[in-house]
Amino acid sequence: MRERGQSLVELALTLPILLLLLVGSTDIFMAGADVLIAKHLTARAARGAALSTLPDGVTSCQTRVDSLLSGEYFFMAESSYTMTNCPSDPLQGIVQGSLVTVTMQLTYHPTFLPGDPWIITITTNDYGR
Repeated sequence: MRERGQSLVELALTLPILLLLLVGSTDIFMAGADVLIAKHLTARAARGAALSTLPDGVTSCQTRVDSLLSGEYFFMAESSYTMTNCPSDPLQGIVQGSLVTVTMQLTYHPTFLPGDPWIITITTNDYGR
């Protein structure tokens, strides 16, 4: 008679731990997906800003990076970005072979895991060669 309730007690003890692992891993995977998206976007923005001949006629690095990084791309993270080292000439546009650095900072607020927000910084360089 006592063994019938044993499995129910074991389930009641292990189920919260299993659910916490499942839901916590979801937070980690969503943050990982946002990091992969940010890596792709920073590489694309640095490459696009470093090219000297731009297909759409944009000659300013900041304008180019703004156009490439505008929009809502992330699942759960807030993003901000900075761009440095992009010399441009008013007559020629972006100087070919210049080093362009795009840095994106993600602030991820875990839904189920306790603690402070996760701050992830991704930096990408490109020379446009």
